[in-house]
Amino acid sequence: MCNQELDCMFIPNSIDTLEPSICTNKNTIIISAFICCGKTYLYRKENKYSIIDLDEEITPWPKRFTESNSNNNSNNNSNNKKRRNFSIVDFISCVKKCIGKYDFIFLPPRQPILQGLVSCNIPYILVYPENTLECYKEWERRNIERGTEWFWDAFKKQWSYFLNKMRTDCHAKAHYTLKETEYLSNILDQIYKDNSMV
Repeated sequence: MCNQELDCMFIPNSIDTLEPSICTNKNTIIISAFICCGKTYLYRKENKYSIIDLDEEITPWPKRFTESNSNNNSNNNSNNKKRRNFSIVDFISCVKKCIGKYDFIFLPPRQPILQGLVSCNIPYILVYPENTLECYKEWERRNIERGTEWFWDAFKKQWSYFLNKMRTDCHAKAHYTLKETEYLSNILDQIYKDNSMV
């Protein structure tokens, strides 16, 4: 049962300003996607879907990691690595506030967040790369390209562990895998078609 405390918890003010000007009762699809699948790219570019990336809005990477031009100073200053820290309750509260207002809500694949969704009976979809050497190399390249190689260095030893954790998640409504040449943008139409109400 979802804790009633979630409804009255602090919700970042930025969420209010991000709500669409026309409020409709959308059939919101929640996607929890692996790192470097293209969540932030889709959120920032104009497309036919209304999208909010709560990972970017609540705990964004420092600005230099998310700028399209990554040729800026690449010094790994420890201050540049910090992200805002919000609780899982904050994440779930924001999810609940955004349901019905967006076509898609993007979330990081953190287990406590997914467990919070399950406890609130909120369905979600998982998107992650295939567990292949080709994908491993491609995701390494993507991290280096966006300037988060320090994150990849800490993460790469657990690549298979995290992918297997997602693959065996029996609570997810659906699973979608990406090949080394694919991003979330390549399969978003299919996800919408498969999971939106007719």
